Amino acid sequence: MAKQAADFDRAKGLSFIENILQSHKDIQAVFAHNDEMALGALEAHGMNNVFVPSTGSINHRRS
Repeated sequence: MAKQAADFDRAKGLSFIENILQSHKDIQAVFAHNDEMALGALEAHGMNNVFVPSTGSINHRRS
């Protein structure tokens, strides 16, 4: 659907997902290259029940 560098930064991960959600409200999963970007994505409004795996030590889901 889309990809963008977020420089392993939580705030940039959040900003990217907020922008994507404006045009794609039916996201089911987001892959992040580290836990900080995954946690940033989960902070976005509209990320309920979305699977967010990362290459870090944990996988995340907000329900």
